[in-house]
Amino acid sequence: MTSCSSTLVAETAASASAAVVVVVVVVVVVAAATAAVAAVVVVVVVVVVVVVVVVVVVVVIAVVMVTVKKKAEKEEEEEEEEEQQQQQQQQQQQAVAVVIVMIIIIIIIIVAVVVVVVLVAV
Repeated sequence: MTSCSSTLVAETAASASAAVVVVVVVVVVVAAATAAVAAVVVVVVVVVVVVVVVVVVVVVIAVVMVTVKKKAEKEEEEEEEEEQQQQQQQQQQQAVAVVIVMIIIIIIIIVAVVVVVVLVAV
């Protein structure tokens, strides 16, 4: 009976040890799997954050470039408008100068005709 009891105790102890080993192995495997999943999740989160940051930077750069381009175009348009205004002013000044010269020539002709008429009348 002692040998049966000791065999039973030994078998129970062996079963308990095997169960403990199995539980420890399961816990280690689950922990490793959880750590692997956590690592994958961390890597995925980091990749997503990096992609979002890159996209935001690209969008900001694109917006800045478009803004600078529009500003440059606006400045060019303003310069063209100023040049057109200056050309119009020059043309107006030239037209006024031509009219003044024509008025002076007409006055000179009128004065010359009056002088000739006065001289002929005398």
